Amino acid sequence: MAGYCSWVQNELLEVKDYVRGIKRTENYPHTLHQGVEAGVNVTIFDRPWGWNAGRLTLGGVYNYSRFRFSGGRYAGKQLAGIPRHFATATADYEHPCGASVSASVEWKPGETPIDHTNTLFQPAYSVWNLRATYRLNAHLSFYAELKWRIGDMPQAISSATRFIIHPCLSPTSRLGR
Repeated sequence: MAGYCSWVQNELLEVKDYVRGIKRTENYPHTLHQGVEAGVNVTIFDRPWGWNAGRLTLGGVYNYSRFRFSGGRYAGKQLAGIPRHFATATADYEHPCGASVSASVEWKPGETPIDHTNTLFQPAYSVWNLRATYRLNAHLSFYAELKWRIGDMPQAISSATRFIIHPCLSPTSRLGR
C-alpha cells in the first residue's frame, strides 16, 4: 500500500484552442496530487504436492487519485484524464513447459473529465483481457491478447486531455452516450 500527497508548482499542462488551431504548453501555478494505491498478489499454488502442475497467482490493485487545481482560474476543478477510482483484478497460470494464460479485468467506475474545465466526461467502463503466452527460452516468447469491453454501447476507453473545450460544445455532453 502506498499513499502520496504532492503540491505541485508550475505544472506543465498542454493548452489547445481548436477554433484557432493553437497548441502550447503552459505552467499552471498550483495543483494538488493526492492518492492511495493498494495491491495484493497471492500464489494459490506453485507445483502442489511436488507435481509439475505449474503456478496459479491471483492479484488485484486499487487506485484512488484526487488531482485538483488548487488555485487560479480552475481552482477546485479536477485535472483532466485522471480517473478518481481505478481497479484491476488478475488471474495468472504458468505451466513449466513455457505456456501461460492470464485473465484480467480493468474497471473505472464513475466519470472522468477530459477537459480541465470539467465540462466533458469519459463514462465508466470495464474491460476484460485474456492473454496466452508461450516462452521459447529466456529471450524469446510469443503471445496473443484479446480485450473486450463489457456492455452494449461502443465508447472510447482512453481520452486525450484538453485544457478548454470550445464553448459551442454543450457543457452537458458525455462521450459514449
